[in-house]
Amino acid sequence: MKLYHIFPDLMNLYGDYGNLVVLQKALADAGAEAKVVPVRPGETPDLSDADFLYMGPGTEPARNAALEHLRPWRDALAEAVLIRGVPTLFTGNSWTLLGRSITLADGSPLEGLGLFDYATVETRDRATGDAIALPAAQALPSAPAVGFLNRCDRVTGVETPLFTLEMSKGNDGASPAEGFVLGNFHANHLIGPLLVKNPHLLNHFVSLLGVEPRPVNEADHTALAYQVTLTALRQRLAGSR
Repeated sequence: MKLYHIFPDLMNLYGDYGNLVVLQKALADAGAEAKVVPVRPGETPDLSDADFLYMGPGTEPARNAALEHLRPWRDALAEAVLIRGVPTLFTGNSWTLLGRSITLADGSPLEGLGLFDYATVETRDRATGDAIALPAAQALPSAPAVGFLNRCDRVTGVETPLFTLEMSKGNDGASPAEGFVLGNFHANHLIGPLLVKNPHLLNHFVSLLGVEPRPVNEADHTALAYQVTLTALRQRLAGSR
């Protein structure tokens, strides 16, 4: 399998490349061979052989640069995501590139790639904090997800959120709706990395790739870390009420 990592050097905050590291290992543990294929600015890849697409978060200037580097292969990306339904995960602020527009904090407008109908407005206020995310998409595992949010934007026009936040603020800064999902395209602001912190979500993406994942071992350190984190966050949440 080919796991395409889009702009691993430009969009590389928070160690979120770990999402691909654990996905590749989980596939290997399940008996499937997978290769991570980096795609860098200036390249024009043929995504027709992609089995999985991933892009992580970047600084705001890096995100703006990534938008311009993506424009030449917008059609290839649209074909892979919207027509072929390639399993895809965009984390942090990377998924804002695929909407209608991004309005910068100084009011300057940027035209997005327009694959989806949401719009992003950058603010001068940064919201950070731990998050508990309940699945909003029916296809997701029923267990909550845990992660961390670090964002300075508001996203509106999302009709199919990926999560409903039990802790922290969602896409528009007011409602609990977080992220976006359409078919096999998954996007959210949770970092951590998401698939490292949530072994049930990791197995979900293994399944999307047509591989039977190894069951989550509740005694494994990743499952124990997930449970400890979820318990601690819920205790903190209860104490704040």
